[in-house]
Amino acid sequence: MANTLNNLAYVRESLGRAAEAEPLYEQALEIYQRLASQRGAVLPVPGLGMRGHVAQSLHNLALVRRSLGRAAEAEPLFVQAREMYQGLPRIR
Repeated sequence: MANTLNNLAYVRESLGRAAEAEPLYEQALEIYQRLASQRGAVLPVPGLGMRGHVAQSLHNLALVRRSLGRAAEAEPLFVQAREMYQGLPRIR
């Protein structure tokens, strides 16, 4: 569900409808955060892991807020995403 919300938000943002995309990115982030806390931050399949999805969702939400002219709200989200990415294992 979170992935679908994220994809729909991306499409709406790409169509110039950033204001419609923002709540979808927020919903996706909430779902990923809830799943990360329930599963100990690990997905049952190989890949980025749940923390990576949370970090990407934070990044996406920051991008849309910046595009809406709300850079001050976007900055802490970018910082939080960067910190999460730095804590992820490196992919070789």
